[in-house]
Amino acid sequence: MASNMNKFLAILAGILAIIAVIPIDFLSWWKADVDPSIGANFSNYITAFAQFYKWNGSSYDIIPLDNMYLITGILVIVGAVLLFAGGAKAIKALAFLGALITIAGPIVFLIAHNGNDVLSAWYNLYTRNLFFGTDTIALWDLGGSTTWYLNVGFFLPLGAGLLGFLSLKSNK
Repeated sequence: MASNMNKFLAILAGILAIIAVIPIDFLSWWKADVDPSIGANFSNYITAFAQFYKWNGSSYDIIPLDNMYLITGILVIVGAVLLFAGGAKAIKALAFLGALITIAGPIVFLIAHNGNDVLSAWYNLYTRNLFFGTDTIALWDLGGSTTWYLNVGFFLPLGAGLLGFLSLKSNK
């Protein structure tokens, strides 16, 4: 890793990976937006550290999920640390390993999410496809619609991993 640009890309990749695990609605990894016909819209979401934020009408209940989800956040953090170290010390092997581990986080998330029986039980309609979709729902017999999808936090580590791999490019 000879150039300053390569170092910068590796450090930027590490920053993106760290941002991806911040447990807020906007940076969640999976989200379900519920739009009831009567009442206010709300969202339920999953963060990188195995927490499902389920709206109960006045606040969020935080429900812990399977440990496989927890591995997701850990992988992204470890990858970010290696990307920082690879960029700061100009060691391509660390940057490569960091990029690889950072990308492994979303892959583990997909595996964990695919087998999520908790969501399937709570939301009948999600049994078809847990990753994305939309449906009309009967919410308290009032009706409404819901849309669920992989959110911003899921895609940030993929971008971080790509930047990490780009930081390995030789300038010679």
